[in-house]
Amino acid sequence: MSRRVRPAEKERYAVSANNQFLLLLTAAFVGALACGTATCTTTRVCESKGTCIRSSNAICGFSNRVGVYTDVAFNADASVERLSAMLRGLCSPGDRTQLNPSTNEVECVPYFPFPSAINTDIMDADASSPAGKACGKWINAGGISTWTDVTRRGKFDNDDWARALRESQDAATKSSRVATSAMAKFRSQCSRIALAGPAALRSDAVLSYEYMKEYIDSTVVDRNGVLKAMGFQTSHGCSTNAGVSVRLSNRTYKISVRDDWLLSPEAMSASLYIIGEPIDIQTQAQQANREITELFYSYSMSSITESDMRQILMGASGLSNVSAATFIPSLQTSLIQSVLHYYDSEPASAVSYLKGVSAFCSYLLWSPYFEDSLHNSPKSSKALNGELSRLRAAREPTPAMGRLNSEKDTEEASPTRDIERASGMKLSQVITGDDNGNLTLDCFSLMTRFYANDVDAERFKATISDELYARLQSLVLKVRLGAAHAAASLPIKDVLLYPDNFTSRVMTTGLRITGAPRGSWAGIARPIPNGHIGSTDGMFTAMLKQWRAQFHDYVVEAAIRGTVTACDHNPLYSSLVWNAYMLKGPDDCSVLFLGMAHRPLMDAQYDDVSLLSRAMFVVAHEFAHVSNKLGYNSRNLINVLQHYHTDTYSEAIADLIGALSILYTGLVNRYDFLTHFCQVWCSRVPLFYMHPPGKAHPSGNDRCNFLVYTLNKFYPDLAKDVTTRI
Repeated sequence: MSRRVRPAEKERYAVSANNQFLLLLTAAFVGALACGTATCTTTRVCESKGTCIRSSNAICGFSNRVGVYTDVAFNADASVERLSAMLRGLCSPGDRTQLNPSTNEVECVPYFPFPSAINTDIMDADASSPAGKACGKWINAGGISTWTDVTRRGKFDNDDWARALRESQDAATKSSRVATSAMAKFRSQCSRIALAGPAALRSDAVLSYEYMKEYIDSTVVDRNGVLKAMGFQTSHGCSTNAGVSVRLSNRTYKISVRDDWLLSPEAMSASLYIIGEPIDIQTQAQQANREITELFYSYSMSSITESDMRQILMGASGLSNVSAATFIPSLQTSLIQSVLHYYDSEPASAVSYLKGVSAFCSYLLWSPYFEDSLHNSPKSSKALNGELSRLRAAREPTPAMGRLNSEKDTEEASPTRDIERASGMKLSQVITGDDNGNLTLDCFSLMTRFYANDVDAERFKATISDELYARLQSLVLKVRLGAAHAAASLPIKDVLLYPDNFTSRVMTTGLRITGAPRGSWAGIARPIPNGHIGSTDGMFTAMLKQWRAQFHDYVVEAAIRGTVTACDHNPLYSSLVWNAYMLKGPDDCSVLFLGMAHRPLMDAQYDDVSLLSRAMFVVAHEFAHVSNKLGYNSRNLINVLQHYHTDTYSEAIADLIGALSILYTGLVNRYDFLTHFCQVWCSRVPLFYMHPPGKAHPSGNDRCNFLVYTLNKFYPDLAKDVTTRI
């Protein structure tokens, strides 16, 4: 019979068990600390002797550096594989150690071989899936994660590439001695203003207001002058009563004129005070603002006429004849009408009101660099900051003038929505207050935001050589011909409703690469917008003039002169994004960003097989999006895409047609193409990851796996000569 355990004994046992557990934890901690200390000590000693290299990717991690005589003594073999292993150090397969030029620390960076871009280091012949065979060693080196996002191999290094490119451009434009371009001279001027201090900054700010004010004083002599003044303000990115933008509709750019923004009376008078206008101007502007607000909210104002819209457009464009412009009808313009109605009874106060709008526009430019002590009172400071907060909350911040912030998973831009949003952008979306607040540090950032097209041109030169650019032109033609063969093949021919139309449209679809030389085969046809800024213009005036030049490029060239085709619109996003999009319409246009124009997708040392399988596949994929507009035979589409989630059909069929377009060039065999393809798109996927509803692209490694499965099933005889299959 077993002895009963008394409660006191149970308690003693429990305490003893707890103590044992704590003792184990303590011993483990002490052991880990001792081992860590020993490792770090070893690292310091060997690093000081030059026999190892410290790694920044692990705590006190290091890789050995063996001398020549030691290597001979061990009779080590010299081989490509052994050299690769030594160069990799502690990094994962597919990566190499490198000294970071900025931090001077050893880091791991992706390794992209050439002339063939296929990376054998990351392949795993024993893997069960196509993605695993193509890059299983790299995938497994990422470990198991339950919380991180999907990490695509192709995009893995893009942020670091973009950072390095920005640092290079930063260094190239720092000195005024080598400033030859407009953007570099702007930065030099910005740096001088920052060095001179607050007094110079305010003087520069006042000059920008005087530039705006001069137009108002010389133009506002009647109702038409009021309309022109509002057009002039909106063309400089000011948040005024009238907004002007363009919309692409059936091959034609149309003008959109609508109500835009109503400033608060307090913010208007405070900005006039800071800019140095007398009290009577401040008072008139504030009173006018209140009465215009009352008129607007009385809902008694009608819309303005098309003749009024043309006056606004004349002020915005600087042209005396805008008869060629076509307007979007039935837009809200009662706020504009309220200003006109007020001018009829109080013309002098209405002029002060327009000056208040210009004063706040000027204040917006230099607000990040002025302290609250420069405001006339805490009350006015609160009014100005409150108005800025209201503006920024109402409109999405953007990375640069004319560039939208969002990256779309669909890779498809909307001609109606996105071009209109980009062309109607305001200063408040670019001057977001997120900078350092130190002009010395922010000059480079301001340059990239106000000279986005110039910056893109320099980035293009740093990314794509002349020789590579010429090769791409030839390869694009081969891709178009390959797409024609793909459309005629079965079962794709039965999936497309109009295969012949698809072929003809692919042959004429435009292609633009951001930053490509203007007038060249993949570049926008017209010159980069030029603000024609002189050395006597202040920095803030230069910003306003450059904004107006960009505005003219959209409004004047596109909607009035008609020189802008659908494919010659300005890029809608930052050139550094890892993306491309198709602008679909009567004139199709594909846009490739520089984020997808560098390794592992594109490189001057890549052979044609690598370029076709990587960068040109992206182009072929975008061309294939033409099929979305023409339509599909639903039953056949579902049958062919049986491996894919229904949300991804539009991207999946573009992948399939794009792959066939490359294979039907006859220059790439099936095995090489799929190895290239899978190594670009294979991913490290978190544990328990599921495809998010509505996500347009196949998730993780499915993009590789599903394409392989689909080709195996429906194109088993393609490239018969290749027996090895992924």
